[in-house]
Amino acid sequence: MSFFVVTAALSLFVFKIKRNPLIISFLGFYLITLLIRGYFTRHHIPPETIILGTITAPAFYLFTFFMITDPATSPRSTWGQIGMAFFISFFDLALHKFESLSTLFKAGFAFYTIRFFYDFIKSRNWKNAFSLKSINHWSLRFAVIATLVFSGLFLNQSKIGFSNNEVPNFELSKVNTNNAGISSRPSNVMEEVDSRILHISKWVMAQGDGVAIADVNQDGLQDMFLSYSLKQKEDRAALYINQGDFKFSRFPLPALDSFIENYHTEGLAAAALFFDYDNDNDQDLLIGVGFGSSRLLKNELSETGKLGFTDVTKQVGLERHTTSMSLNVADFNRDGILDIVIGNALQTHMPDYDPKPEFSIFSLPADEYSGDMRPTNFMHRTWHNAANGGYNSIYIGNKDSFALLDNETSGFVGTRWTLDVGIGDLNNDGFADIYLANDFGLDQCLLIIKI
Repeated sequence: MSFFVVTAALSLFVFKIKRNPLIISFLGFYLITLLIRGYFTRHHIPPETIILGTITAPAFYLFTFFMITDPATSPRSTWGQIGMAFFISFFDLALHKFESLSTLFKAGFAFYTIRFFYDFIKSRNWKNAFSLKSINHWSLRFAVIATLVFSGLFLNQSKIGFSNNEVPNFELSKVNTNNAGISSRPSNVMEEVDSRILHISKWVMAQGDGVAIADVNQDGLQDMFLSYSLKQKEDRAALYINQGDFKFSRFPLPALDSFIENYHTEGLAAAALFFDYDNDNDQDLLIGVGFGSSRLLKNELSETGKLGFTDVTKQVGLERHTTSMSLNVADFNRDGILDIVIGNALQTHMPDYDPKPEFSIFSLPADEYSGDMRPTNFMHRTWHNAANGGYNSIYIGNKDSFALLDNETSGFVGTRWTLDVGIGDLNNDGFADIYLANDFGLDQCLLIIKI
């Protein structure tokens, strides 16, 4: 699309309207501002992400070739065009201190506003500027403009506009987590990844933290499980029992000790969900894992009368490598047993090898030759329509185990970058449907159809 925009502009009118100094200087100035932005935000996002993401966007070229080059509103002189390019580029840079959306268009609007008043002042015959005829001539025009401006501001700030600022009939009170007994301490896990992707570790490891809430000990109080993938090992997967009055106590989970200790090979906890997988009337814990196998912990309360959890992942058939930050459950086939959906954001296996090794950011395949790019070939292909993420999975519950549903046969296809999974009966036919919220492109809505 970007190539088409540039080609169309060059072939149709660019060489005719004589705005080459404007286009060339704008591209140069804007590249400088991109480098500045990339430098100051380098600890939050890779500089190449900002630079390449911008200069490959169709909107950027539409702005460069079609908007600012309008002969009626852009300067004719070479230095005037260069000045316009400089103003828009660096005013856009200044706007990025406060916001990131549509800044180019706001910078352009600021330039055109200044130019409008400049041309107006320059073109007036000020000897007769305050004559009755001149005042009558311009007063109506400015009155119309002022009316439109203030009407827009009024509508934006009032209930007549599109605001939905309802006055709530409740208040939210912040609970101090330290006083509540909940703790989380940062770690340096992002610095432990393979050295070849150290510069983008923040990006790749943004698989999110998880929270699951249920009354796991059946005392009438809601308990919490929290996953903190980037925190210290002791805090990465923590169950807190509600003691009442917003006080919580940590409950040990020995079933996760090995998992938490060996995160380089077994992955990091991300999403979490309580549900009763075996229909024994207590809440079991499902944990979505990035760069390892997702986990299912069975609650032993109903069997032993005492709260405790056992890792049954392998026993029930869920031992499969995932890059998951989203989970959900539903009874898709309406047999009275809950089924599981596991969403994978990144690819679970390295795509360029045979056989394909499991994807782990802590241990990528070694380079086999100079310039070998295969170990780092896992990032999204585009910002707008990425389809090289991980396969999502549906596991059908069978009393005490789960069977993986064949994606191609079932129609549960696609390799988008799935961030969240929503479930509900969207067409009121009695079957649970699936909505996948995907990054870098289109979401997916999948309706369950009885055969």
